[in-house]
Amino acid sequence: MAGITKQTRSYMNQAIGVTTFDTGENNLWKSVANTASQLNQIALKEGAKQAEQSGLDAAMAVEQSEIIAFDAESGKPKALDPKMFSGGIIARDAYKRVVEKRFGASIENELKSKAAELQLKYKFQPELFREEMSRYVADMHENAQGKWKETVKVGGVAITRATELNIQANAIEKNNQELALNIQEQANNFLNKEFYNNFINFNKQQALDNVNTQAEELINTMEDAEASGIIPVGSAEEFENNYLTTYGVYEAQEMLRNNTIIPLIGGDEQRNALSIALTTGDYNSLNSTKNQDAKKILTDLIAITGGDRNILSSIGTNIGKNIEALNVQSQAKQAAEVVSTVYDFEAKQISTINNIEFEFADKTIDLSKNGKIETNLRQLDREANLLISQNRLNKDANIQTKLKIIEANKETIKNSIAKQSIFELIATEVNENLNIVDIKLLLQGDMGKFNNLTPQGQNIVNFINRNKISIAGFAGIFSDKTGQYSQAAIKEKLIQTKAAFAEEEQFKKSLSLNTYEENEKNYNTLIDKLNDPKGNYSKVEFDRINALKRRLTLIISQEALGQIGFKNSNETLNTLAFLEGNDNALNNMPKVKEILEDIQSRGILPAELKPTITSINSRLKQSETAESARLKFIENKNRIISGSSTNSTVDKRTAQSIFIDPYLPLKSSEPFAIDIQDTSAKFTLAENLSNPNLMQDNPRLFAGLVASMELNVIPTEVETFFNNVSRGVANIEPEQAAGVTALVNTLMNRVHPDSSQSHDLLDDVLNAETYSIFKTAIGITKTEGNEKALEFILNANKINTKDFNARFDVFLDTYEYSNVKSFLKDINDDLGKDGQAIEDFIPYVKHLYLSGMDITDIKDKIKNRYKEAYKDTEGLVIDAGNQNVNRSRNSIASTYGKIPGLEQKFIGHVQQELSKISPHLIFEKDATFVSRIANLSDLALAGVAITAQTFINQSIAEKLDVKKIALNFYNEQIAKGKAKRVVLVPIPSSDQLVIHAAYVRREDGGLEPVRTADGDHLAFSNRDDYLINYLNNKTNTESNYTLKQLEDSIRYRENLPAMERNEEIMLKAYPRFAMPAGS
Repeated sequence: MAGITKQTRSYMNQAIGVTTFDTGENNLWKSVANTASQLNQIALKEGAKQAEQSGLDAAMAVEQSEIIAFDAESGKPKALDPKMFSGGIIARDAYKRVVEKRFGASIENELKSKAAELQLKYKFQPELFREEMSRYVADMHENAQGKWKETVKVGGVAITRATELNIQANAIEKNNQELALNIQEQANNFLNKEFYNNFINFNKQQALDNVNTQAEELINTMEDAEASGIIPVGSAEEFENNYLTTYGVYEAQEMLRNNTIIPLIGGDEQRNALSIALTTGDYNSLNSTKNQDAKKILTDLIAITGGDRNILSSIGTNIGKNIEALNVQSQAKQAAEVVSTVYDFEAKQISTINNIEFEFADKTIDLSKNGKIETNLRQLDREANLLISQNRLNKDANIQTKLKIIEANKETIKNSIAKQSIFELIATEVNENLNIVDIKLLLQGDMGKFNNLTPQGQNIVNFINRNKISIAGFAGIFSDKTGQYSQAAIKEKLIQTKAAFAEEEQFKKSLSLNTYEENEKNYNTLIDKLNDPKGNYSKVEFDRINALKRRLTLIISQEALGQIGFKNSNETLNTLAFLEGNDNALNNMPKVKEILEDIQSRGILPAELKPTITSINSRLKQSETAESARLKFIENKNRIISGSSTNSTVDKRTAQSIFIDPYLPLKSSEPFAIDIQDTSAKFTLAENLSNPNLMQDNPRLFAGLVASMELNVIPTEVETFFNNVSRGVANIEPEQAAGVTALVNTLMNRVHPDSSQSHDLLDDVLNAETYSIFKTAIGITKTEGNEKALEFILNANKINTKDFNARFDVFLDTYEYSNVKSFLKDINDDLGKDGQAIEDFIPYVKHLYLSGMDITDIKDKIKNRYKEAYKDTEGLVIDAGNQNVNRSRNSIASTYGKIPGLEQKFIGHVQQELSKISPHLIFEKDATFVSRIANLSDLALAGVAITAQTFINQSIAEKLDVKKIALNFYNEQIAKGKAKRVVLVPIPSSDQLVIHAAYVRREDGGLEPVRTADGDHLAFSNRDDYLINYLNNKTNTESNYTLKQLEDSIRYRENLPAMERNEEIMLKAYPRFAMPAGS
């Protein structure tokens, strides 16, 4: 962010005063000779007094308008006309003196009056005031002569200057007020909006870096403004305190909101202690062990604020409401969590019973010491005991009922394990050496026949005894006289149970394959089979049948919930609220409420339905989020494309998705977004941006880049890359830095192909510091070439510092140069008039000074560089950035004149291409064109009706040199015929690639594009194939190699892997020889 430009202001502390207009002439009369008698002297004096008084009276009676009006012939005030007063000498002299004094005062009053009038009109515009007031004084001055002329001039200048200073002071004051307001608005916008946007749009570390940088820039701006008297002293410190407060409040809110340090439930006391400590400055209470979490937050806030008590107190005040809200939320959630935990725990116990039965059935039960079942039992017991203990005094009848169920389920789980263990032992361990009674004794702790058990049997017995699980409730199994629990009967029970479980599993697997109606039908069929007293499952234990039917009911109920067709996540949230005890949550959804009540009437717990609704809610939320993001993206995209981008963070990300990512396969989600033949597009964005070859061969990426910036937005990753390169942290090679610099130069000098108008695509979208660094580095490369672009970028970082420029200004001042422009203008006349060259050389001069060169060597270097790089355009080129002199760094001679024959080859090719479009298009150097006009032999062929005599006559009449009269003659007369003179306009691209677009120069001086038969704008490049072929042929001819040797060499090079060649990969647009560059 740029700092405040300090303005040195001066004020006139004294009043304007009245300018005296005394002519200074001596009185025209003297005292009468003393030789007269005393009486004569007295009479004379008395007569003189009377005569003088009459003159004075007459002068005072003259109208004001006559006093300040000038006689057209004499140039004197009209009041001094002899006809205005006819008294004697004394009277006339008195009359003259008074008129002259009145003239001075009247002129001053008139000027002051006019100045006051214009001061009101141009209250804050000193230039406009000076212009109109000067005209007024000039008009008055023009009509006066002699000393009256000087009187008007002196008074007019004094009053104009004094009033202008007052207006300037007003303008400065107004500007300062506007600047102060702007700074305040920036500060408020940052603290209230941009600060938070950073944390929304970036990860935390990046956001912190961003806000710290922005805050530092604003503080620097405010300090500059304070030094200039624009804002009160202390404003920067106040902003810094406000920033630290905002930052501290945000951090405190985040730490509190996420409950990562102080837990939501049970953290009320610590939150209150933190609030008191912050607001009062008394931190002692946080030394208590129970407040260690709050102390950690305080420690972090002290680190952020530097321990400033006032800032910390402000933070405490600001987060007071957050703490109150969290405490309310904590208490509410605590109450709700009791209910939720009780209901959820019951479901958890039921699920455990089901899992135990499944694992016994498929022989996967883990009853080892500290194994899965044993660990789960202990955990469930601890949780159940804690719940019962915490809620023993809870007066909610429903809670007490559920607690009793939880207590009973503790035994139910153990009984399930005991029963399954008994069945398993009887089915697998009873034999001639071990009967059912022996099994009972083993399970009661009598281990006499323990060694008769198999390892699996021993594992079961050890588990029952180790966990003190009672088998007292199963005496009927051991005393069975009906054969219901015989080994054979139990084996049958286990077989049927396993088959029933298998059918349950099959039912669950088929759910996703069938319609809800088919699933409901299968459910009813399976329930009927389980209820059939003579069916396949008639031997299964009653409690197991009931548990199985309940599980099937839960499965089909969950499937039914999936069929409801919730419209949005709000409906699922309401459903969850209903399941958590809010009976009114589904008042607007009666059908859903009816379904849930029906499901619960079948014994299904709300806690068992919540996971299904939660899953549906999550899917809907994801879908809504995705749709919202899609619509927002479309909205942002349409806004950007319509030209309404603000280059915000959101706009930058959107531009990245629209214009860049589709042409980078690693970024694009569309597999066919890139032509598979377009190998260059398979490079990373950084590689594309740093290699002109790749950018040239990936036109869609370049077009996207240009389109984005023309819409006033820079894609996120492009901005980041440019910023990193400018600061020297991009980790790129020197040749890549050259490529980036060339690309940035192209974007800074984008020329519209139709209008030929150059405009800067980066000025409004790139970070100001980054822009300045590249601008400086590019200025150096224009003179030195871009092989050392990386070095120039690093130098540019130094050149852009205040310290360097202060030293550089002292250096120039030593040689009496006010600035670098005055230094450059002093080198030679052509450079002094060449505005574009001066701008190009400014960073180069600083670069040479940075390298340690003295003033004389710098002058010589610049003089030689200008002569080498900026050659005569010869009428072939019009450089939009350099119209004061006939020199340009993009002239034909500069671009093509370094290799013998190449310039003529280029001009001939241009003429050939133009002739294909029209025989009337002329492309010739000034000298050639002058000869053509002077000769006039070819003009008739071009359809120009002019005679040699006409040309000669005009040349003689105008007394002009042949070249100038010839060109004037063409512009004024020949252009009216069929002949059209073509000029080339350079299109900035890079130092290696030079493009000239063809334009017809109209009679009015305007330019009109030359178009081909296809409607394309005709342009020429130093990379065109005919030039490459010409130089190849020239190189081959001059090398004395045989054609066979050249062919062998070419084949050898083609077979070499690119990476084994110690050179840059050269793509088709780049010749292998040294192509002339633009400088």
